[in-house]
Amino acid sequence: MQGLEFEGSADDDTEKAQAPLEFALATLGDIAADYTEGNIYLAEAVLRQALLARHVMPHKSAFETWLTTTLKAGSKVFPRDEEYDEVSEYHDASGEAPVPRGFFEPDFEYTEATASKALGDYLRSLDRAANPYLRSAGQLAEGHQESAAG
Repeated sequence: MQGLEFEGSADDDTEKAQAPLEFALATLGDIAADYTEGNIYLAEAVLRQALLARHVMPHKSAFETWLTTTLKAGSKVFPRDEEYDEVSEYHDASGEAPVPRGFFEPDFEYTEATASKALGDYLRSLDRAANPYLRSAGQLAEGHQESAAG
């Protein structure tokens, strides 16, 4: 399995096109670590990724409309049930319903059945041999258990 590590550009690197890619990979690493560790401040890294996406999009207003619509729908379908523990700064998200990729499409009509089908279809389409970044369910569970114990 390959991690999200990457070689950053040197300070004198003139290849400016790499900066968004480096930032995106670093932020994805932060998101993966924050989620695995149960960090209650996960939203900060997710917001950085959304702002980067907005920055590189050619039609910012279309992205903003999509993001606003998606966040409003998400807050209705996946409301936060509890306050985060600000003392431990830990939140166990392992019991929360997974969000299918299709949820982010404007025409996706969310029900438990459509979500279950979409998630199943997506998971069956994954090929760990073709994608070294994929982690097995066991590896994901191990990471979550380690962070809960620490």
